[in-house]
Amino acid sequence: MRLNNIDLSRVQATVEAVRQNPDQARRPQRVEVDWNFAEGEPQMRATVTVEGRAHTLEADSPPFLGGAGLRPGPIPYCLFAFASCFAGSFAGAAAELGVRLTRLRVAAETVVDFTRPLGLGDNPPAEGLTFIVDAETDGDPARLEEVRELAYRRCPAVYCITNPVPLKIELRRG
Repeated sequence: MRLNNIDLSRVQATVEAVRQNPDQARRPQRVEVDWNFAEGEPQMRATVTVEGRAHTLEADSPPFLGGAGLRPGPIPYCLFAFASCFAGSFAGAAAELGVRLTRLRVAAETVVDFTRPLGLGDNPPAEGLTFIVDAETDGDPARLEEVRELAYRRCPAVYCITNPVPLKIELRRG
């Protein structure tokens, strides 16, 4: 059964598999970004494989940071990642609760302070993050708050934003 473009039978099969073997919930993820030194081309490129298909992602810094603005920079990609993760969590939570959505749009917004990247201060680079969720259902609209709460509790992006995630940087020379 599908609801909100979510294959509930596949999700349920995954839940059962993880109940049987919790290691099934751990799925390594990796993105390798190559810096491009060629003038007139986007500065960053990565190829990611999803379900056996390769997809190329490109990014370029905005001109005020020395790029040409040929592609979105890292910050819009970051906001897209956060918003799309929450949108997926919201749609999934709604489907799990039997709430059919007729509209879902998630905007992620922040104000970025570039004094730290420019070496001009130690201000936090972001003044917080806001998700604006525009959702409609053909059922009881009060259920959308229940969906929002469940999505908030389960969304990996929300967890990463609201809890420190250890960062390790390995420098390889050669």
